[in-house]
Amino acid sequence: MSRKLFGLLIVLVLTACATQPSASEVTPQAVTVQFTPALRAWTPALAACAVKISGLSLVPQELSASALDIQQSDIVFRWGAPQTLPASAVEVGSESLVVIVHPQNSLEKISAEDIRALFAGKITRWSQLTQPEGSPGLPDSAISIYDYAQNDDSRAILESKLLGGASGVSPVQIIPDPAAMLAAVAADPDGIGYLPARWLTDQVKPLEITNIDTGQLKQPILALSAAEPQGLSRQLLLCLQQ
Repeated sequence: MSRKLFGLLIVLVLTACATQPSASEVTPQAVTVQFTPALRAWTPALAACAVKISGLSLVPQELSASALDIQQSDIVFRWGAPQTLPASAVEVGSESLVVIVHPQNSLEKISAEDIRALFAGKITRWSQLTQPEGSPGLPDSAISIYDYAQNDDSRAILESKLLGGASGVSPVQIIPDPAAMLAAVAADPDGIGYLPARWLTDQVKPLEITNIDTGQLKQPILALSAAEPQGLSRQLLLCLQQ
């Protein structure tokens, strides 16, 4: 082999190697995901999956349910099914709704009927709640009801599964998200509220709900999109399901 030809081969090999991008030079692909405040405590699992997928750059956006835009996001996550499902709806998990009170509250159980009466304004004081015979009496103090805005995921589940579709008319204090709900009830001995079970801490006490199939309060976490997810979006959903 001539020196000239050998030199040409070396140049070609070096040029070919130089045109191959290394793994660190691969441009990440952005995957935009929107989710509601109810699912904020679930986002560490989302981030953990994103780290495992090479080339994925996660762009998370927390928005109220009314502000979610399936046309401006690769995937929209929400708790419970909306009234109208888009082209693609994939279940990636589930979450339960829990009713909470202050830890010092002696109440342990509350019936579904009493919850409906509370939000209808028919029960306003703790002493009016139905209690098993022989249980310690409840104080006659007024009940502070903490609630979410009408378009909230948690509110929609409460209405459909506990209030029988009624929106409730009792005076309430509107809370922006589960973190604020947790703080409000933890600070109010007469407070009652509700949130996704994943938010529970020892700052509050969950109540057993009687006279209802509590399985109804466990609702799916859905990944919604305008078309069936492909590529990195699909890998993200598969990871979450596992």
